[in-house]
Amino acid sequence: MISQGSRSTAISVSAWRSGRRRWTCAFRTFSPEIPTPSCCISVAGLDTRIFRVDPPPGVDWFDVDYPEVIELRRKLYPSRDHYHLVASSVTQPDWLAEVPRNRPAIVVAEGLTPYLPAHEGHACLRGLSRILPVAN
Repeated sequence: MISQGSRSTAISVSAWRSGRRRWTCAFRTFSPEIPTPSCCISVAGLDTRIFRVDPPPGVDWFDVDYPEVIELRRKLYPSRDHYHLVASSVTQPDWLAEVPRNRPAIVVAEGLTPYLPAHEGHACLRGLSRILPVAN
């Protein structure tokens, strides 16, 4: 699921629910020779993945969802270092400005793709692939 390019950038788009264990293992086994990954969660909802995965120090984690969902997350879940809540629709490309472009990333879109019209889903993934040069 994870590919590494010459610029040490990777995207993994997870669209399967049964792969959570594989996703977590892949996240935790990034090669020590490449920079610490950033993790972009396309649509956070009330997902608690950041607390289950418990990423190592230095990982910037981005949970993206509509402003009202992010407001609820702030009330329900504790904050933590390097945890970014982004109040935006993933179909609005402005949120991509917050994602580092010089580090590997894992992108999870398992709760997103079934709800987007095909053209919006493709536009979102194209936006990610533009700022993170290696994608699969």
